[in-house]
Amino acid sequence: MTIKRLALLTILLTYLLIVFGGYVASSKSGMGCGPEWPLCNGDVVPTLHGDTLIEFTHRVIGAILGIVSFILFAKILRTNANQSARTVGYWMIVLLIIQVMLGAIVVLKDLPTSVIAGHLIIALLFLTSLIWIWRRTEEKGDIRHQPAFQSEKQKE
Repeated sequence: MTIKRLALLTILLTYLLIVFGGYVASSKSGMGCGPEWPLCNGDVVPTLHGDTLIEFTHRVIGAILGIVSFILFAKILRTNANQSARTVGYWMIVLLIIQVMLGAIVVLKDLPTSVIAGHLIIALLFLTSLIWIWRRTEEKGDIRHQPAFQSEKQKE
């Protein structure tokens, strides 16, 4: 799979996770796994029903997203990507790690509003980095260097 397609898959997973996170919050299922992380009600895979099913599904989507993100990052590092692409790749991983830590804090501290807001903000920054990678990637898989803004004369 090319970097461009993998980046698009990662964007879609991130969008799904953000939307599902909104569902977790609106359904008040955020403590469906109890105040435990990374376990859910003391188990790796809990009995799935009600709030536990909703919260655990959010965690599973997050785990899949994490794996796909690290694969994307590895592919970026293996290409002849320019320095700005590598920098965005590193930021993508840093934001992912911060996101996971904030998600754990949200659960361990029983849903503090300020941490939930930070969790969403970091998710949006993570999504932004993915969109940058996707937009700057050629279909064949190379990440091109392109100035953020070009005049009409430069485009010709």
